Amino acid sequence: MTVAWGQMVTLDIPAVHRGATRRGGRVARGWGRSVLALALGALYPFHSSVAGVNVSAGDGVVALVGLILVLQFAARSVPLPRYTLHAFLLGLIIIASLAINSLAPSGFFALLPGEVETLKYLAAVAWMVALYWLLRDQVPRRLLVFACTSVLMATGFAILTVYQNLFLHEQRPTGPFENANIYGNYLVLNVFLAMCAANLLAEDRGGGETRSSLLLRSGRTVGMLVVIPVLIVGVLATGSRGTLVGFLVGLVVAVRFRPPTALGPRKLLAGVFALVTLTVAVAWFLEHHPYLLARIGRTGSTDPNVEHRLALWRAALAALSAHPLFGIGYGQFTSYAGYVRLWRAQVAHQTYLSMGAELGLLGLLVFLWLLGTVIRDSWRVRVAKGQGSRLGRICCGFAVATSVQGLFNNVEQFRSLWITFGIVAALVAYARVARARAVASSSGGDPARYVEPARTRQQL
Repeated sequence: MTVAWGQMVTLDIPAVHRGATRRGGRVARGWGRSVLALALGALYPFHSSVAGVNVSAGDGVVALVGLILVLQFAARSVPLPRYTLHAFLLGLIIIASLAINSLAPSGFFALLPGEVETLKYLAAVAWMVALYWLLRDQVPRRLLVFACTSVLMATGFAILTVYQNLFLHEQRPTGPFENANIYGNYLVLNVFLAMCAANLLAEDRGGGETRSSLLLRSGRTVGMLVVIPVLIVGVLATGSRGTLVGFLVGLVVAVRFRPPTALGPRKLLAGVFALVTLTVAVAWFLEHHPYLLARIGRTGSTDPNVEHRLALWRAALAALSAHPLFGIGYGQFTSYAGYVRLWRAQVAHQTYLSMGAELGLLGLLVFLWLLGTVIRDSWRVRVAKGQGSRLGRICCGFAVATSVQGLFNNVEQFRSLWITFGIVAALVAYARVARARAVASSSGGDPARYVEPARTRQQL
């Protein structure tokens, strides 16, 4: 270009918009959170005992997320799950129960076990916060990453469990966990996560997050015909009766029953084929006379295990009656059971009696408030078609399943339960933002400019 002397030339230089920079930063953070979600799903089942405490390999990822949140909190407010208030109040009651009982300790009271159980409770709550932070702004995509990773790991463990149970005659395989009841609940969680993944893969999710393809549809088919039957047979192989009862009740809540006339030929055929596959898998398992059949067959008042459970429940009820306000102290029931000379000093194997005995009526009511709020929210949340419209109902099914299992086991520290709390909180926040953006779009505003408030009373 030739320019005469003294002539002024204006060059048009493309501007770098701040919005584009922010979007690029969000994309980078989005990939980072997806990687963390993948790592959490892969590492969660691997457990080891450290100083007598069961530690998950996924706790390292949760600790990393916690460090990130602390650094963010130093610069700005950090959004928290809507169940943080419930968990905080329950934590205060736990601390109060230990503090009050330590002032006038009974013959069975020991502070150290209570402190360890308190740390385990806080660690479980941290999983809820971590899942919420990882999922809340991109629930469909990141939940799909977390669910698929976790389901793949669980399917491998389920296959190994069935082999151990049927061919190596191991009565109650525990997988990578310390307890068959916890392991059974983990497999149940992954049945519901597989249902979540199937729902996400079946729907055409708009907004550029994912693209329906033959590969995704094939993955859903494999999940319905192979993965879910394998996981269900794995649940049966654990021999956990409480887990099985909870799973059946949760399945009734999660599954949508519709008359065949409401389904198209393709969906009807797929449903029938999936049901036949599941029936064949369960029938094959039962034909090998697994330990579960013998265990169910001897369930009754003459079963020594049942007799001991009933004795534990009576002891928990007696502890609640004697200490109705503040309980005997969190984590103290095992010592209490030995103090009253039960056959085996164990936990109460009943979440609600245990919470009442250790924390008093107030602690029990707060825990029931937390459970009821999560179940209510997961039942009511409405996600737009194409973004996982069935996710809320499926999460509600697992929350109900674990709540029912709590009638036979202590579930308040199960990581799977708090994972579900985090997913439901993220789902509610995501649905609220989606509705606000839809309102902004319909009113002529720019939905892309809508940003969820960092902290609201609803989130707390």
